[in-house]
Amino acid sequence: MAENSHISDQQHLEGYVVPPLSKEEIKEYAKPYLDFWNRNDLGRFNPLLFLDTLYTLIDKDFSLVSKSKDQMGSLLGLATPAKNLIEIREDVYYRALEGSHEAQLVIAHEFGHFCMHQNIRFPKLADESTPNEQSAEWQANYFADVLMGLDSQPIQMELFGE
Repeated sequence: MAENSHISDQQHLEGYVVPPLSKEEIKEYAKPYLDFWNRNDLGRFNPLLFLDTLYTLIDKDFSLVSKSKDQMGSLLGLATPAKNLIEIREDVYYRALEGSHEAQLVIAHEFGHFCMHQNIRFPKLADESTPNEQSAEWQANYFADVLMGLDSQPIQMELFGE
């Protein structure tokens, strides 16, 4: 796995169709969290540290929970904004604790869903004709790239081969 990598702009991903967001609009979603992080002079953004400690100062009802592989199956993470919850598969969580960049990208990706897809009701499934700007997965990946400082040159990423 490459240390500094993520998906390309052209790669289509499964997921849901959501209202369109440009790269600039996604950067605006990420900006307050990066500003908060940078005000505290904490170095490179660490989504696990941010969500486990600092985000709870912003939203007291938020929960980040690790769950077993048996509970999560093939899902690496799941954001449920309506429940103020992000669930991360425990192997991903522990790899993020150990500093795995790829695991941190998964957490940042789920945080992207959490931030940008709060009020999505009955979305339809995306397919190969769905523009990137309307793909929930593309949006969350780009949000993660922005948080992790990869938005200038995203490349293909392989995650947790099963």
